[in-house]
Amino acid sequence: MRTYLIILVIALLAPLVVSQQPQQPPVHPKMKELEFLLGAWKGDLKYEIGEASFSGPVIFKFEKVLDGTYVQVTVENDLKTQGVVKGIGMLAFDGKKQKFAMFTFANGGMDGAAPREETGAVEGSKLSLETGANSVIGQLRQSWERKGDEISYVLEMRQGDKYLPIATATVKLAKS
Repeated sequence: MRTYLIILVIALLAPLVVSQQPQQPPVHPKMKELEFLLGAWKGDLKYEIGEASFSGPVIFKFEKVLDGTYVQVTVENDLKTQGVVKGIGMLAFDGKKQKFAMFTFANGGMDGAAPREETGAVEGSKLSLETGANSVIGQLRQSWERKGDEISYVLEMRQGDKYLPIATATVKLAKS
């Protein structure tokens, strides 16, 4: 009798225990605004900084990770004589600030090993992100704008009261 009572109690409590499991918070609806970027995009990235000019092949990859809570942004740019620059960023919508936010880490380049925090917005088929004024190398802004089957990328550096482009690329969706 006692065994039956224990089994009955377990059977009655099991649904209650299962329903008390922590639930994953829903993905912010604004994350859908990034879908135009998903995929791997290839092209050439050209830098023009003062008198210096160099370029090389670039791959930007945008993919949903952690059940779509984030979009992982990876970049690999072979600058030949300057070396290969690699970076990874985690992009999400910050509901408190009502902005997209990305933390980027790179193997060198302009930021060294310091993470770069950027915030911004999507307008139509364009994502723009800016660093704060306290960035390691100064204030930067980067944008990706989709036009048909291409994305136009621009990296700008703030000089005085305006931004000047320092790197540009037109990339196309890579064929799998």
